[in-house]
Amino acid sequence: MYATLSSSLMSSYASYSCPSSIQHRSAWSFVRIALSIAASFDNDPAAGKSKNHSSGPSNARRKGDVGLAVFIVQVISIMQSKRKRAAGRQEETVEDLLRAYREHRAVSREGKHTMLRWLTRASYLVHASGPRVPVDPLGSTDIAGLLNRANATQRMPTPTSLAALETIAASYAAHQEQDTVRLSYAANFFKWWGKLMAVTSGSLLPLHPSQLDDSWLSQKCIDRSLVVPDVRRSAIKIMQLLSVRAGEFDVASEVSGVSTTSCSAVLQVLRTGEWNVTMQSILMYGTLTDIYNAGMVDALYFSVIDSRYQGRLMFTWIKNVIRAPGQCNSLSTSPWPLIYVNGCHYILHWHGNHAVFDTAVAVYSAWAATCVDMGGVVGGRYDVRKCTI
Repeated sequence: MYATLSSSLMSSYASYSCPSSIQHRSAWSFVRIALSIAASFDNDPAAGKSKNHSSGPSNARRKGDVGLAVFIVQVISIMQSKRKRAAGRQEETVEDLLRAYREHRAVSREGKHTMLRWLTRASYLVHASGPRVPVDPLGSTDIAGLLNRANATQRMPTPTSLAALETIAASYAAHQEQDTVRLSYAANFFKWWGKLMAVTSGSLLPLHPSQLDDSWLSQKCIDRSLVVPDVRRSAIKIMQLLSVRAGEFDVASEVSGVSTTSCSAVLQVLRTGEWNVTMQSILMYGTLTDIYNAGMVDALYFSVIDSRYQGRLMFTWIKNVIRAPGQCNSLSTSPWPLIYVNGCHYILHWHGNHAVFDTAVAVYSAWAATCVDMGGVVGGRYDVRKCTI
């Protein structure tokens, strides 16, 4: 029953043979630097004459500097120990994942080694479900069909629906032979959906009416902005970012044979030529009505917002605020509210609270109002109140 999944797991574990000393290399380099600083104070000619002929105050100052360096070493050592304990709890190393697999323990979706982590989770889910084999009620018979349908619907995940979907996918991985493309697809798919579930599991975000003048986002102003070619080109890139679905980066890399972080390259591999040409043609040459009817007006709004923030604050709004499956290695934490994209839904997330919106204008207004409630300045330097008329 577990032969297919177990063989995939053991081969994956074998490919991740990295010594733990290398994984903690950077922290120990800081320790060596601090020790060298402490040693240099004893032989630093700028600090005084010599160690034996130095005056009392300079000698005390050097001792104080040495004590400070030793204190730095102690703090770094404590931080290193905390990181080791945290890595053990989150199963960050391959050895921890292998131990969890043998003990049939659940592991977090977040962390390194995405595909290996999901295979370990799949083994746990199959073992926990017992002899009963879960079946997709909608008739999907493989992982690709199951995840493609879920990606197409773009519904908001719940803990129950996500657990049921992941259990079915794990069962397919255990009972059917799978290639690395589908396993990587499933791993990144559930990692993104798990992140959405975590974002929407908190309390609702208290919202207040925006005090900012956002008349520059009116229909008349957006229509005028279409005369600027850079706005249209930016809208194409943003639409490509919003169109990439969870797990498709890895599928495109496997299909094309070239690892890529470009949304355009992914869409060229996984979408038809007609779809790509139509999307770019409408955003580059269409009227505002054409763009709205094609369902791409949010990309245009985001393009205008990003252009204003870059022009007035030198703040790349799309890169720093928007979180979508089409962004590779984007951080989940920031000193300002984040907006997660799930199909036609936009999730504003801040300090464990969230709010869901259906349009770009609505979610931006709520984002700006939340920033004003924080004081108006985000990141210590970007004043969102300057992005008005």
